[in-house]
Amino acid sequence: MDKAGRGGYQQDRGAQRHGRLVGKASGDGTIEGLWLQAESDHPCNRQREGTYSWGEFVITGAGSGRPLGFWGYCCERPDRTWNLEPR
Repeated sequence: MDKAGRGGYQQDRGAQRHGRLVGKASGDGTIEGLWLQAESDHPCNRQREGTYSWGEFVITGAGSGRPLGFWGYCCERPDRTWNLEPR
């Protein structure tokens, strides 16, 4: 069963930017969706969820203690590594 949800994050390096995550979690520990911020170094050409600063993300192994995260700007394939640290 898939579950829709929302979450948040904060960048540790560079400008401190708070963001939010909107996505779906599946039973195999995969979470996919959009990351969204008020501003970005790479704004998109169109808005999503009220902002031009967004992209796609995927997290695998959620709940395993060793999740792997990947993200991309705008419509790019999420292939940039995301260093995930639970708080």
